[in-house]
Amino acid sequence: MKTRSPKKKQELDSTISITQKAFIYSCLIPVFGAIPALMALLSDRGSKQLKDVAQISLITVLVWLSGYAVLGDSNQISQELLKATLTSGYFVLNVYLISRLAQGKKVSFPKSSK
Repeated sequence: MKTRSPKKKQELDSTISITQKAFIYSCLIPVFGAIPALMALLSDRGSKQLKDVAQISLITVLVWLSGYAVLGDSNQISQELLKATLTSGYFVLNVYLISRLAQGKKVSFPKSSK
């Protein structure tokens, strides 16, 4: 495993402005983060990190919405439990990604590699 030295982390963090960091964090807010994420992907401005985070944010919200839609409008307890589990997982994933971003690590899905 490669470890980054604190100096290198500071160098990477200093290249991104505070407003861009705030915009990156706003993309990871559950549900409402889809709006700034969509804006980031449609604009020509922004860093590669912003585009990656925006893409991840939109994928997670689309998976959550499609799963919620598939479960339908039923009042069965099993489907309601599945909806609650899906929503909880979506929120926990976003909190996990925000914590990785705060630690200066790469924001990606758990167990995914490039």
